[in-house]
Amino acid sequence: MRKCLLLYPSAITEIPHSLAIIAAIFKSEGWDVKVAVSTFRKPLGNGDFLSIADEYKPDIVGINMITIEVLRIYDLIKDLKAKGYQVWVGGPHATVCPEEVAVFGGADIVIRNEGEETIRELLHANDLGGVLGITYFDKASNWIKSNPPRPRIMDLTKLPKPDFSVFDRELFTFEDGLVRGMHRIYTSRGCPGRCTYCAWQVFGQKVSYLPIPDVMEDIKRTVNEYGITNFLIADDCLTTNKKHITEFCNEIVKIKPKIIWQSQTRADFATQELMNMMAEAGCWLITVGAESGDPETLKMIKKGVKLEDNINAPIYAANAGMRVQTNLMFGFPWEKVKALENNLDYIRQVWDATYFFSVSGAVTPFAGTQIYNDYCDQYGFRDYWLKERYQNCGAQLYQNTLNPYATSTFYQRNIYDDTYVQEDYFFKYSDDYKQKLSEIIFEVGRHNLEKLYPGQYLKQSAILGISKLSKSVYEVFPNLEKTVGGWIHTHDRSLIEESRNSKRGLTRS
Repeated sequence: MRKCLLLYPSAITEIPHSLAIIAAIFKSEGWDVKVAVSTFRKPLGNGDFLSIADEYKPDIVGINMITIEVLRIYDLIKDLKAKGYQVWVGGPHATVCPEEVAVFGGADIVIRNEGEETIRELLHANDLGGVLGITYFDKASNWIKSNPPRPRIMDLTKLPKPDFSVFDRELFTFEDGLVRGMHRIYTSRGCPGRCTYCAWQVFGQKVSYLPIPDVMEDIKRTVNEYGITNFLIADDCLTTNKKHITEFCNEIVKIKPKIIWQSQTRADFATQELMNMMAEAGCWLITVGAESGDPETLKMIKKGVKLEDNINAPIYAANAGMRVQTNLMFGFPWEKVKALENNLDYIRQVWDATYFFSVSGAVTPFAGTQIYNDYCDQYGFRDYWLKERYQNCGAQLYQNTLNPYATSTFYQRNIYDDTYVQEDYFFKYSDDYKQKLSEIIFEVGRHNLEKLYPGQYLKQSAILGISKLSKSVYEVFPNLEKTVGGWIHTHDRSLIEESRNSKRGLTRS
């Protein structure tokens, strides 16, 4: 039997849904499949992946690649190639930088955009030249060749159901019993937006829908097999199509035991009627993609919403009885202090309606986004992901590293990670802008702490007070807390690992 080894090298906390579908495709074609995923609970390095490959001896190694640590993944591809393995690479970074992946990493085949139909065709292809949606080294021309793109998969019923049996579920099971990743349900693909900070080209603007009866069967199967009754509807925007979301709400209430769920919406799609319907159907939390309370920024990022929409959406959802997470982004290159003042005004207008303000770090110009293309040369960060300093740069820097204490301070982990702004990672900001941002983040932090720890005034005050001290130290000695905290964390991890090995009888004599 032919073997496929699927790798997810970047540490994550939940089962990667995309890999579960790819595993199902290989299995349906008669292949044996093994999956190795790096998690924060059990991180895997390149040496671990190479050892797994040498033991399993796969015919194909498939790698899911994101932008945050491409240098390590390129090293992994090269090492796998040196051992004679055939390597296929897909994922967001492979989609927007396919030639780079083929050249720097030396991948045999780079799969762009949706990969399901491409992979199935590749398994039967005698000539790569006719396979749409791939980039590869063409031996005949001695050059990198990118075939034309593959049309979007508009009939989602053709996709196999994700195969979760190939994963070690213990790595993704939390104290509440929820198996992270298996609680994700998709009812559509794509988003109609053209936001400049988003690499929307991966799935495109056309939204394809899964028939609601199929969605309900997915939910019922997950309930029956795994006992999960709390779901994340993970569509880019569940509320795009009113008929679709109405049918979804009408059907999900029929499932027993009762299902509760969460989702996200664009602000301009939210109405009081819609929010009421979703809440009555079991939606207990909704994320509103407001992104900004500054009218100019909303125009510049091509959000396609008005400030009034951003104000009304959280209020509608809160009125319906849902918890509301309001997403905000700071650090756009054109912003001045006035933009932050407008954001502060907005925060106060939706203060009571919002349960939690998600301020996931400053804007990151990911590859393939318009904001990257527009500013990379002006600010000198073209191909920044190929530089050591920018490894692990995601929405929040500290969340992407195994030692968060070495890359962040207490206030950045507990209030807001403003590393990219304070240290001018991508764009340049004035001292006035940085100071005003500090005022906003502590106001947001006060709000979030009150919601997270209701009635625990001492705990709220302690976290806020330590955060302000942390910020003061950071302004004078930006690396002090990171150096000390990083060393302590590394030392503690070494002691923990030594203790575990000792219990297993693995301590060196």
